Amino acid sequence: PDSVEQAIVSRVDRLQRKYLMALKCASVAGNDFVDTMLLRMLPVMGIAAKDVPTIVQELLDMGILELCGSSKYYTHSFKSGLVKDVVYERLPFTQRRELHAAVARWIEDTYADDLGPFYPMLARHWQSALFDGEAVHYFRMCADVALRSYANHEAVNFLKECLTIVHSLTLEERIEVGMDPEQHAIMASQLGDALLRIGMVHEAMQAIELLFDIVVMTLPSGSIGRKRALLAMEVTWISLPLSTRKHLPLHHARVAGLSNAMIELSAYGYQMASRAYYFAGDLVSHDIVALRGLDVASRPGVGVAQLCRSQAAAALAFGRTGKIKTAVSLLQQAAAGCKELPELADEEHNRRDQTQLYVTMMQGMLASNELCDWRQAQTAFQETMDVAQEVGILRRFEEAANQMSLVHFTRGRLDEADSLLLRASHSAEGRKDVQMYTTLTCLRASILLILGKHSALDTVLQDLERMHSRISAAGYGSINIQYHR
Repeated sequence: PDSVEQAIVSRVDRLQRKYLMALKCASVAGNDFVDTMLLRMLPVMGIAAKDVPTIVQELLDMGILELCGSSKYYTHSFKSGLVKDVVYERLPFTQRRELHAAVARWIEDTYADDLGPFYPMLARHWQSALFDGEAVHYFRMCADVALRSYANHEAVNFLKECLTIVHSLTLEERIEVGMDPEQHAIMASQLGDALLRIGMVHEAMQAIELLFDIVVMTLPSGSIGRKRALLAMEVTWISLPLSTRKHLPLHHARVAGLSNAMIELSAYGYQMASRAYYFAGDLVSHDIVALRGLDVASRPGVGVAQLCRSQAAAALAFGRTGKIKTAVSLLQQAAAGCKELPELADEEHNRRDQTQLYVTMMQGMLASNELCDWRQAQTAFQETMDVAQEVGILRRFEEAANQMSLVHFTRGRLDEADSLLLRASHSAEGRKDVQMYTTLTCLRASILLILGKHSALDTVLQDLERMHSRISAAGYGSINIQYHR
């Protein structure tokens, strides 16, 4: 209430300067802080270091501060968050910036041997201090840590914060903070990948579009007739031998002026776009970008892992256009290429297990969707699920479970399909993946209806209704459930 805030303001205003300066420094650090930080900062503000312990003790005696006995890093905290907020909000903007920079430098000096736990804090302090280069650096470090631990929601937030800063800068300023077009493209690809992992398809497409703006390439657009014409052209183009394509203008125009690193990022972007279009049900656009991705990935300088993934994605496109032999050949090439990959790599998507999972998944989809070879499809999907769970790539497990349940459905094994979809939907719900949870649950609802399990169906439909607001907020439109017994 205003009366409480006014009382706090009145009390703070009556404090002696030395107490007020100590509280100002502490408020910038946050609700919790370390007393040795004040030993460094207060002398700069004209308060003797020898007086700092006494000042802190007297603030404890006043009931403004309290000890943090159980904290690993902090020694003191504000007894009331309102007091901290009032002190912080009354700081002049210039002084606030200076204090945030001072706190960030103190953290860097004090914990230089183990900065990892402080990356988020450092990013926020440098951001508040308007040191764009330092803020970008630490937000990227935060995102890298989150991506390595599959904390995709956190990674998305950090990458968005970083890109917001980058997009507020001029081209010259971006170069000064180390954000050249290649680094910009890497961040866009990381954001797109993280968003796809949590099922945020609409936002993922925005990140992918940003990536293609940076590399100056295009995604398919226009009417379905125009897209079908583009697909026919891409099929014709990629069907030509590489030795022939090399001598034609399109081969050079598509990647004109791009470094090898940017070409590989472009191929990765096409692969991500194919996933996004597939999740959105736009199969024609999926096939176009999958074939373009293979064309780009065939250039010198592109890594084996990316080439394998592009071959696997393009195989599915060739399968849908009736070129089964080409599709099977591409998957065989991709499987052979996976054997050349290292088990560990600096970048996660260049590891053998990640690439093999993707290739095996595509083998299963080709077998089920185009060849109707249910046994081969079941073997591929089961292998994908087993390995994905073993290495902790749960989104891939859920995708394979979704496809496996369709195989069970086709073969009349409805109870097995129901059981598998239930497991996978629990996994997606645990990851807070709205899109994947909705896909799996809607399919399960259909199977429960066929099985006549009306009680279980009612529960599933209630869960879907509860998800309605989250589905709309995530950009998937709305769901309309109509069910009559």
